Amino acid sequence: MINLLFLGLFDLTAINIAYILGYILKFKVSVARGFIITWGNYYPNAQVEPYLQSLYAVSLIWIFSLIFFKVYQDRKGVLASIEEFINIFKAGFFATVLILASMVVFGIYPGSRYVLIYAFIINIVSITLIHHFRYQILKIRPEEKLHKVMILGTDELSQALYERLLFEKKHHYAVIGAVGEQPKKIIYSLENSFNYLGDYDVIWDYVDLHKLKEIFISTTALTRRQMSDLIDPLIDKGIQIRMIPSFYDLVSNKIEATIDIGFPLFSIKRNTLTKKQFIIKRALDVFLALIILVITSPIMLFVVIALKLENKGGVIYKQERVGLNSKIFTMYKFRTMPAGIEKETGPVIQAIGENTRATKFGKFLRKTSVDELPQIFNILKGEMSIVGPRPERLFFVEQFIKDIPDFDKRHRVLPGVTGWAQINGRAALSTRVDEKLMYDLYYINNWSLVFDIKILIKTIGKVLVWQGAN
Repeated sequence: MINLLFLGLFDLTAINIAYILGYILKFKVSVARGFIITWGNYYPNAQVEPYLQSLYAVSLIWIFSLIFFKVYQDRKGVLASIEEFINIFKAGFFATVLILASMVVFGIYPGSRYVLIYAFIINIVSITLIHHFRYQILKIRPEEKLHKVMILGTDELSQALYERLLFEKKHHYAVIGAVGEQPKKIIYSLENSFNYLGDYDVIWDYVDLHKLKEIFISTTALTRRQMSDLIDPLIDKGIQIRMIPSFYDLVSNKIEATIDIGFPLFSIKRNTLTKKQFIIKRALDVFLALIILVITSPIMLFVVIALKLENKGGVIYKQERVGLNSKIFTMYKFRTMPAGIEKETGPVIQAIGENTRATKFGKFLRKTSVDELPQIFNILKGEMSIVGPRPERLFFVEQFIKDIPDFDKRHRVLPGVTGWAQINGRAALSTRVDEKLMYDLYYINNWSLVFDIKILIKTIGKVLVWQGAN
């Protein structure tokens, strides 16, 4: 509570400073040709006093809006920092509209809309930064203030839980490690941080060593009797046990809890988008694709010229991929390999850092993800979405369906240029098909417009720093 009060005071200070700066930018600063900035009293009749007198009402409206849009709640959910920015933006827009309305109806605010616009922009930036720095400070918690926990299980589900507790510091857990069978494979994001403690026989050693008060159980490999033998002594010791259902069960279908007949029931539904969701998503795709096409057309023109100079093959590489409802479509990319190379190598899934078939300029295109730009036309044709599971080639899909349960469920939505799996590993997950499927099914089950926007913002950040591209 004290932290929130201080946060509110910082926001209040930022709001007041923003409106004073807005007044200065409008009435005291002039930008001439050549971006020459000069200072002076350009509007002698624009007195600062009315603006200062209205700050109490402006501050109340802004703080009310921030509370109304839940900006002061703890960060929760997927990509929580982006969610917080969106909430700040919505709160700022709402506050600005209220102030405009009060200016017209009650006259409590002076008449310059430019001051409002300047203040809105400054506030969005400053409040976002204040909340970001506050979150970064809270993450640096003394070790004794973190709750030490241990995870029973080392399988894929357990590693997904380990990842969540390790990287989302808002949970205030310090994971000392995981016990169980020696893991055969560590998921990509935990390769340098997964701490395997040993088999189940070492549980009590670490319980006593770290004085654990809480243990997570996520393994699906134990029988009911084995689970009981592990849990009962821990409960008798006063240790809190937290168990989670199979993550595979949760992501492979959409599960909802009901109590319609007096018993707890689970409803399992087909994991796909509703007609309304599909229309909303399609409208967003077309709108954004047209904007991206206009912005990136000079870049694409440059790439076409460069590819023509580099080799004699075509500039567009066409490849058949599996799309919505397992329908085959032709996906477009800028050519990054010599023409006819696949006649020599056959279809290949390349892991990160294995650009052995790409040309010199092609490696640059892949690194910057510019080679994906022609897929804008796939989006406009209705064959792809901006966000969704990445489409695979039929050659590989036929293999994956045989080996991996539920792989075909990812074809219930349009494939995407980017996706939830891409921002959690990008090229590194190309050869980890089961991990990528886990992310794809989670995305389908939890789709929302905000989720797509979060993924887009995160993708832009990854692309700009060339992170994870092959």
